Amino acid sequence: MTELKPLNRPRFLAPTGIWLLAFIWLAAVIIIRPLGNFPLNDDWSFGRTVKHFVEHHDFVPCSWAAMPLVTNTVWGALFCLPSGFSFDALRFSTLVAALIGMCAVYGLVKMSRTPEWLAVMTALVLGFNPIFFPLSYTFMTDVLFVSVCVLAAIFLLRHLQSGKNSDLFIGTALVVLGVLSRQLALAVPLAFAIVSCLKGGFRPSALWRALLPVVVGTVVLVVFQHWMAATGRLSYMTGQKDAELSSALLHPIASLPRFSNNLFISLLYLGLFLLPVSLCVLASVWNTQKKKVQILFAISLWVLLLAYFCFQRDAGLMPLSSGVLTRSGIGPVTLPDAFFLNLNAPPDLPVVFWKTVTALSAIGATALMTLLGLFILETVPKLRSATLTDNQVTALFLILAAAIYSLPLLITTLMDRYLIFPVPFLAAALVVAFPPILKLPARVFVPATALLAAFVLFAVGSTRDYLTWNRARWAVINELLANQHVDMAKMQLDGGFEFNGLNFYERKGWWHVQNADYLIAFGPVPGYAAIQEHPYSQWLPPGSGKIMALKKSPEQTTAKN
Repeated sequence: MTELKPLNRPRFLAPTGIWLLAFIWLAAVIIIRPLGNFPLNDDWSFGRTVKHFVEHHDFVPCSWAAMPLVTNTVWGALFCLPSGFSFDALRFSTLVAALIGMCAVYGLVKMSRTPEWLAVMTALVLGFNPIFFPLSYTFMTDVLFVSVCVLAAIFLLRHLQSGKNSDLFIGTALVVLGVLSRQLALAVPLAFAIVSCLKGGFRPSALWRALLPVVVGTVVLVVFQHWMAATGRLSYMTGQKDAELSSALLHPIASLPRFSNNLFISLLYLGLFLLPVSLCVLASVWNTQKKKVQILFAISLWVLLLAYFCFQRDAGLMPLSSGVLTRSGIGPVTLPDAFFLNLNAPPDLPVVFWKTVTALSAIGATALMTLLGLFILETVPKLRSATLTDNQVTALFLILAAAIYSLPLLITTLMDRYLIFPVPFLAAALVVAFPPILKLPARVFVPATALLAAFVLFAVGSTRDYLTWNRARWAVINELLANQHVDMAKMQLDGGFEFNGLNFYERKGWWHVQNADYLIAFGPVPGYAAIQEHPYSQWLPPGSGKIMALKKSPEQTTAKN
């Protein structure tokens, strides 16, 4: 492996890259126009927690949340200070957090003297990821969590190269913020502890520094959960998640099918998400390690095909996991007719589109496995002699953080948005681990850039469509509540998951309003008559749709009574 110069202290805010990222991000925000005081996906539950915190100055999370949520609640509350609570304010808080996360990835990659264009590309691979990007327009917890963890990684890496305690303390503080957002932030200090011991040994002076972030993060998490339990605030969902993980660990053989399935799906998603960067890195090692790359690529491809034909032949096309990415673009699609009755769902994107995405995912997974295999071959022999370069230490830290984070998810329920965290860590690791990419041939640069541009177009177009139909949904709801004398106390209206959760969760549970007199739907439903509708346009695929308010037919109402 070509030796790189030691890592220098980063120029965090190199103006060119930061301003370019901010400009692209702002342009996307203007195009999408993320206005609307309504919840999206699960963020009705997180919004309720912020609202209570803002109005009563007390942290009482909704029982729907299984994560600590403290950092997210405080962050959201800060943006509610100027004009009070609103989902617009919460959405803006996540957009800011997403931009910070992009800039943090840029700074992380620049620590290795990476060219400006590649640092910007790596940041955009996260920012316009087809899951990260739409979540940036919600108050879901994932975006702020990932951004805080990347910042923590930067300062812990700075401590590894400089030895300054100030970087260690700042990194530890960021670890605490990450842990108080989602428990799996502990992956970052665990990875730091491992690489610190590999680099500095087990001398007492080095050991306390290696263990400080993980010990502090663990203690804070344990104390917080004990306080939550003692004060009756601990969510039952936390217990369900812990029980699922404990069951998987106690029965490892029974967990193997789920593990293999989740690993296969994760490789396809991560391969797709990282493909623009993977192509560039493969090109940089091709000339110097062509034989190894060819062998590893062939082995990786056969392993992937073997896994598919042995375990996944019924998997079908992407997307293969539930959550944000759906056959129609960005979701979830949470109106009752589409979700429960399989009626009137937004049209799927063309099959040829998903075939192309699946093929690119397979290529990307093979490329990712190849590069990780190459890194292992180059790194493992140096572990015994402790002769790793600073860049190899950095890459090892980032890969370990992604791996430690992923392990619990591979043996439990996997959702696509859980795969956001590994994206910036693996992307930065691939760029740092191999020889610097100063100039790429056009035959590589053009496809990589075209793929990134396709990600941008899909992310912007599908997110715009997602917000557009939700904006139409809430316009119909507000008109219905104003004009039809709907009795909310009797839960007469099924407005979909977000509306029901926001208004009825404590009384009814996770969603369903049984036998509602009114429905909000994408189209006609048997037994209901349309009383109003709101059209909307969509970009992917081009066309139009409508959101309808439906009222139960008189004969249905009579039968119910």
